[in-house]
Amino acid sequence: MRSWPDESGRRKPRKRMRSLGLTAGVVFGAGFSLIGSALAGYLIGSYLDRNRNGALFAPAGLLLGLLAGLHRMYALFRHVSGDKDNGHA
Repeated sequence: MRSWPDESGRRKPRKRMRSLGLTAGVVFGAGFSLIGSALAGYLIGSYLDRNRNGALFAPAGLLLGLLAGLHRMYALFRHVSGDKDNGHA
């Protein structure tokens, strides 16, 4: 299957390749969101552990970061799937 030039003379990507790019973007975005949130929570918790002489902030920060990342992934997948219902009756 060939791609044909549009009005500007540039070739349009095929629909399948465009779909693959969108899917890859969503997957990488979700992964980075989860890892970034967990890392941020752990770093904030370890900073508080060092400054407050505690040992509970880093694991708690990691857990809260993971939960925040999972929530962000859920919101991203709902947005991509086109589910506009927010759960309200």
